Amino acid sequence: MKIITAILDNGCIVMGITVIVLKILDWYNPFMDFMGHSEFVLYALCGFAIGAGLLHTLLKSKKRNTITIIPQEQGTQNGQN
Repeated sequence: MKIITAILDNGCIVMGITVIVLKILDWYNPFMDFMGHSEFVLYALCGFAIGAGLLHTLLKSKKRNTITIIPQEQGTQNGQN
């Protein structure tokens, strides 16, 4: 599960940087229409972002449903030292 999370997170970063670079190139030279020819990159960014968001939400809900019992030290209840 950690490998899939790492792939999705890194994919979001790479595709996000790619979209930013293409946007800058499109601003610099609008006649080349970089953003018009980068549909695959935008679809990949959306896919990575949705997958990462769903996976992080799923992992967070799994952690919230597990019960961990941490014993308290003697004398630390109610603000006592």
